[in-house]
Formats: sequence, C-alpha cells, structure tokens
Amino acid sequence: MLFSFRRSGQRALPLICLLGLHATGISDDLLPPIIHEAASADQTASKPFIPESRHLFPSGPVATPLILQTSGVLDETTPQPQTKPIPYPDPATGPGVQPIVVPAPAPVPQSKSTSEIAPVPTPNPVPHVTAEHGYPDYFPAPPVQQYQYRPTAARLPEHWFSGEALLWWTNGVHSPVIATTSPQGTPGLQAGVLGQPNTSVLYSGQNLYNFPQAGFRLQGGRWFSCDGSGYLGEFLMLAPRKETFHASTFGDPIVARPFTNPITGQEDSQLLSYPGLSFGTLDFEARTSMYSAALALWAEIERCDDCSCQSCGEGCSCDAHHQCGDRDRVLGVSFGPRIAHLEDDVRIRETLVSAGSGSQFFLSDVFKTENSFLGAELGLRGERSLGQLDLNVGLRLALGLNHQELDTYGYNTVTSNGVTTASPGGFYVQQSNTGGRSRNKISLIPALDAGVGWRLSDCWKLNVSYSLMYWTNVVRAAQQMDSTINTDFFAPPIDPSAGPNRPAGRFRDSDYLAQGISFGLERRW
Repeated sequence: MLFSFRRSGQRALPLICLLGLHATGISDDLLPPIIHEAASADQTASKPFIPESRHLFPSGPVATPLILQTSGVLDETTPQPQTKPIPYPDPATGPGVQPIVVPAPAPVPQSKSTSEIAPVPTPNPVPHVTAEHGYPDYFPAPPVQQYQYRPTAARLPEHWFSGEALLWWTNGVHSPVIATTSPQGTPGLQAGVLGQPNTSVLYSGQNLYNFPQAGFRLQGGRWFSCDGSGYLGEFLMLAPRKETFHASTFGDPIVARPFTNPITGQEDSQLLSYPGLSFGTLDFEARTSMYSAALALWAEIERCDDCSCQSCGEGCSCDAHHQCGDRDRVLGVSFGPRIAHLEDDVRIRETLVSAGSGSQFFLSDVFKTENSFLGAELGLRGERSLGQLDLNVGLRLALGLNHQELDTYGYNTVTSNGVTTASPGGFYVQQSNTGGRSRNKISLIPALDAGVGWRLSDCWKLNVSYSLMYWTNVVRAAQQMDSTINTDFFAPPIDPSAGPNRPAGRFRDSDYLAQGISFGLERRW
C-alpha cells in the first residue's frame, strides 16, 4: 500500500511498505532508514493524508473517510469498506426531505508509539439517509426515542366564571288560621269560631312561602397550577317574594279572626265584619328572602383526561395531566367558610269600624325573623366529559353556628269623636310577647348539585343543573305566631289580668328547604 506524507513547502516523500513484512516477522530495522526518518518526522509535524471517496448528496459532494486500523498498518486480508454512489433524488418522485445528520464517532486516542500511524482526525458529520425514502443507509440509524405527543402550545384556562338564573321552590311553613267566615244568620257567639259546623276558613296560612322564587347564582375561580388546585367562590340569592291576602266587607259576608281564649279554654273569634255590628278590612302579607356565599380552596384528588385541550388564553399546560382515552374524569374536594342569611317577616293590618258608634279601630302586628349562619364547609365534586357534553355532581356539608333573631311588635289606635288614642299591642302581639330576642344554635347545611353542560366553544359552556339546599334549626316568622290570646290584653287592657301571659314569646325551630333548577353560561379563559 502506498502512503504519502507531505509537509508545507516540501516535496512529498514516497514510501513503499510491504504489507507482508510484519506478517512474516521481518524486523522494522531492515526497512530503509529513509522510511523511519520520514515517518518519525511527519508524525509530530503533520497529519496523514487519508484517501477518501466522494459521493453526490442533495447538498453537494461529501467526503467519506476510510476507516483505518488502529494498529497503524492495514492487512491485505482486512476487508475494505465499500462505498456505493447514492443516487441524486428525483424532484418529481423523491420526498425532498433534508437528510438527518448523525454525529461522528469519538476520535481514536493517539498512541505513544512512534512506529504507529497517527490517529485519524475526527471526520465531518456524515449525512444519513433513511431507507424509507428510497436511499440506502450509510450507517445504522441510531435508536429513536419514543415520545408521547403533548401539545405544549395548548394551554389550559386559569380562570372561570359562570352566571346562572335560578327558579327554586322552598318548603312551606304554617301559621295560625288568619280569617274565617260563616253564613248569614249565624249567631255572633258562633260566627267564625273554629270547630263550629257553619265555620269555614277563608285563609288558613298553611304552606306559606311554598311558591317558586327567582334568583341568581354567580360562581368563579382560579387555578394555581396544573395539578388542579385553586380557589373558588360562590354567591347565590333568592329574590324577596311575598304572599298576600286581602278581605274587605261591609257586613256580608261575615269575616272573623279566630283564636283560642285561655281564660275560658274555648275557641273564640273577633268579628271583623258582622251585619249590624261592624265592618272593615284585613290585610295579610308574608315575605321571605335568602342569600348565601362561600369561598373555598379546591384540590383535585383524581384526574384522567386525554390532554386534548384547546388554546383559550394563557394558562397551565395540559401536559401535566394523564392520558385516559377520549373521556375526562375529575374528582376533587373543597374546603372553606360559608355564610347564609334567611329573613322572614309577617305583617297583619286590620281596620274595623263600629256600626253603632262609628269609632274606628286599627291594629297592626309584625313578626320578623333573621337567621345568620357562619361555618365551615367541606365539599366533594366529580365531573365527567363525554365529548362536548359535561356531567357533574357535587355534595357539600357546612357545619357552623346559626344566630337567630326574633322581633315582634304591635300597636293599635282608637279614634272616637275625633280623638285618636294609641297603645301598644295588636292582635297576635301583646304585652306578653312583644320585643326582640336572640340566641345561637348549632346548624347544618347539606347541599346537592347535579348538572349538565354543553360546550359551545373552547371557552363557553351552557349549563343546566338541579340544586338542593337544606338548613337545620332556623326560625320562621309565621311559626312564631301564637293563636292563644288572653282577651284582657286587648286594648284597652285590663290590669291586672286574670288570665295567663299569652300569646307567648318563644322560639320555635324549623327547617328550611330550597330546591330547583338553574341555567346559565360559563366562561373560561
């Protein structure tokens, strides 16, 4: 084999080496001295010239060095690397894909022996053309690492807000019978008295507030990170709603206000309108309203989705979630404070005119209750996505202190001969139960939410849901009315009274139930 060593500015020195010298055991000392001199001088001053083959690649000629033996001398029996010309890709049929550059192997460390040929310099990167494009592999392709596709450019929304319209129903409460009637000709001592065969009820006061109430609910939140943790807030309100009753008569039909007389122990009545005795009007009004608010920390305890999120503003990257087919499933817990406020009031006004004297009497009763809840709430909520359809269900339980307040007051006026006299006490409110009182009681508020959502777009969703809320140990205004009345307390009062202190002023607990449907829009960004 022929080796040529060249120095800058000098003529090349031809050296002829017989490949069989080492194989036959001939010593290197028998070689001509000029060969050793040239070899030792060139090893320290120059690099060997390496024969190379050139082939045409799409990017131009690329040098392909021959691989040399590290021993420094190549044996004739050693198979030489074969190179094949790589055809130039046809623009009409070829894919026109740029070749993939494979990094060159690490350089061979230089030997300390002066009898060995200098190591091969690190070659330039050799293009690698894959066989799938119709070109042969020049070197074996390196193993390709398998990556799971994660759209890093897509971002999960960080904020969300929803507004819903509510149409809820509340459980009814019972008050005493407000008004009765009897047919004409009924004796005055029997007219309008409960338990008499001819007495019928005009307005019972049963199932008060058992009607639909409109309202709204606002919800919103923000996620801290891609693990699903964040905070959320809620405010809902049922608009004030009232129920009324009105009666006005001039003696026909008979209208009376029934009650129980503790002095006689019998049912009795006050005649509001009776032929030849009196006539007048009666107005009854009951109102109620409720609102609630909560702020909670949210943490996902399980999430499984296909990471097919869409870009909708900047937020968390969806590569933090786990792939689970085309159906998403989220389960999380929430914990935080909740407040609730329930307010009722009942107002009754009576105007009576005496048919004989013309004196005018006016009576007014007011019962007002307030319930203010403050406690801690723990919630569990799950969601399931089926394409564009989202299903969700949530359970919450709040435990806390309910502050109850009851205010009752009444008054009456008597106008006779142009002179008006006012005094405390109406009909259901007398000196025995007038005034305000309050107390605290432990209360629970469990709640249920179940809804369906339809994704209108990447950021908008239409929601329809059913909600139920149950509140224990509340006071309702209508239930604080006592129909047992000591007649000595009627104006003008008799003092001292011979009967008991009735009506009584006391708390009567009950429960509050609200349920209904809601529908609205949700925005995520």
